[in-house]
Amino acid sequence: MSSSQWKTEKLGNIAHVQTGPFGSQLHNSDYVKSGTPIITVEHLGNRKIARSSVPFVCEADRIRLNKYSLKTGDLVFSRVGSVDRSSYVSEDENGWLFSGRCLRVRASDNSIYPKYLYYYFCLESMKEYIRSIAVGATMPSINTKILSEVTINYPPMREQKAIANTLSCLDDKVELNNRINQTLEEIAQAIFKNWFVDFEPFKDGEFEDSELGRIPKGWRVETLKSICKTITKGTTPTTLKKRFVDTGINFVKAESITDNHSFDTKKFAYIDEDTDYILKRSKIQENDILLTIAGTIGRFAMVTDNILPANTNQAIGIIRVEEKVINPLYVLNSFMCNCHKDFLESKVVHAVQANLSLGIIGNLPMIIPSEKALREYYGLATPIFEMKRQCISENEILITIRDALLPKLMSGEIRVTNEEVL
Repeated sequence: MSSSQWKTEKLGNIAHVQTGPFGSQLHNSDYVKSGTPIITVEHLGNRKIARSSVPFVCEADRIRLNKYSLKTGDLVFSRVGSVDRSSYVSEDENGWLFSGRCLRVRASDNSIYPKYLYYYFCLESMKEYIRSIAVGATMPSINTKILSEVTINYPPMREQKAIANTLSCLDDKVELNNRINQTLEEIAQAIFKNWFVDFEPFKDGEFEDSELGRIPKGWRVETLKSICKTITKGTTPTTLKKRFVDTGINFVKAESITDNHSFDTKKFAYIDEDTDYILKRSKIQENDILLTIAGTIGRFAMVTDNILPANTNQAIGIIRVEEKVINPLYVLNSFMCNCHKDFLESKVVHAVQANLSLGIIGNLPMIIPSEKALREYYGLATPIFEMKRQCISENEILITIRDALLPKLMSGEIRVTNEEVL
């Protein structure tokens, strides 16, 4: 089939674009603890809708706002700010509502496949175009008219489905790996809590007092700095009149660290080798634990070799454990179990930007188990961590393949018509 059979239409001719309810129709005071979820701009995640901290409205408001309900296959756009952000409405969000700062796109013509349309707006060229046509000097915004005028290029329905299903297969595998990692993390946390918070395997032994309460005899309490080679932080290149570059050495920022204790490589910046040398104090190493210490405080992840070489900025603390004393996995999992959450939160300085000092982090009290207990624990924890690392590495490959395929499929450079894909 030739790409000459592809069509070009304005979005408004193949889909209906609807803005969310005006402010007078929905107020913050209308939100309730349970009911029908309503999506705001904050919930438009990386390709899918983020489900955490979603507000709700009561049944009466759901009926009143029925015009703003969502169906499986709808797209939801940010109307203001990050106007290139959009998410696909899955079956899980069917029947939800969307807020006034969003736009809903619903296919209204049998000639367009909703998921093809979704992937079309995932194209980086489309994101750039949406940003370029936004209006507003201080805050970019789009409206139904602007979005309806966007031109969409699409093949016959059968090929649209083949393209969308090919890309979905890759996304589904990424999502499966994410769910596996979530389960692995929950298992790791449960083991750590059982061993080093509840002390279940050691209940039959002797206990003694410590500054952190009763602990098994022979164990000790140390400060974090006493078991580390160094605790430091990065430097921002711009403070040294150095600029970021388009490609080069990975530069980890606070937003590069996810809530799931991994790295979002798409949110790395890049520096050149000269800048990396100048910032040699903040070069990160394998098994370093990075902790956000300014702005959004408390996100953390362990550095793996796949992101190296890399550097980081002053919003991130670098915890480099002395591995002859203790395995970094123990320290990492102690953070995962929120063992230090109350201590660290109580020490945050709430200035113009919330921050946490390296001194406070260094004085964090840690329970140090016996060598025998640690050795047995590592036998359980290490395979879990390695499985997580494999899933993360696989996802990076899958995402690279998907992002390379996307523009080629959408331009017709690569054709997918295989019956098995459908």
